[in-house]
Amino acid sequence: GSIDDYILAVVNDPEAVKYFDILAIHNYDADGIKVGGPGAEEWANMFEWAQEGNPRKTWMSETSGHSNDWPGAMTLAGNIYNALASGNASAWVFWSFNVTADSAEYGLLVNGEETSRYNVSKQYYKYIRPDAVRVAIKSDAADILPLAFINSTENTKTLILINRGEVPYRMQVSDWMVGDDVQAFTTTAAVWHHENKFMKKLLVLPADSITTIVIK
Repeated sequence: GSIDDYILAVVNDPEAVKYFDILAIHNYDADGIKVGGPGAEEWANMFEWAQEGNPRKTWMSETSGHSNDWPGAMTLAGNIYNALASGNASAWVFWSFNVTADSAEYGLLVNGEETSRYNVSKQYYKYIRPDAVRVAIKSDAADILPLAFINSTENTKTLILINRGEVPYRMQVSDWMVGDDVQAFTTTAAVWHHENKFMKKLLVLPADSITTIVIK
């Protein structure tokens, strides 16, 4: 069977459907074992299936296995992006927080030390706060993957930008980014989670990086 078969079985059962409020999946390839994660189309389909008969949330309730290096970190960043942008996921849960070196790919910390996977995760976890609502956003550059959120409770806006290209991208400050306090934080293979300074209304997104902009 597949996820849509499972959903249909639940929604067609008058007793089970009473308890179906959230579709929780794991973030693995089609075989359910290898890491890699559903792509944008798969996430969009799962979200659509979850709405069968009644609106429901989508959660990613387990993932791990990303290599403990920068390519593994950027795979993880892309996995989270797909879940949020195409699957409207409202929860993302990594398998373990802290592990030992012999099982490094299963935790975000290794022997209590930060990893690149921890830091790309923090670009999302630290700045997308409870009550944030994702809003539509598009990028004119094929290599820039954007996400935008408005948090009316905290009166903040958050913009996440992945540059998956091999060259830096110079981004103009838009009207949406105006506020009393605007900060940007970037994680790259070389420098983990550092403040990225604006220069004359320009922000440089390094190649192969993830940046979060917080507007207050």
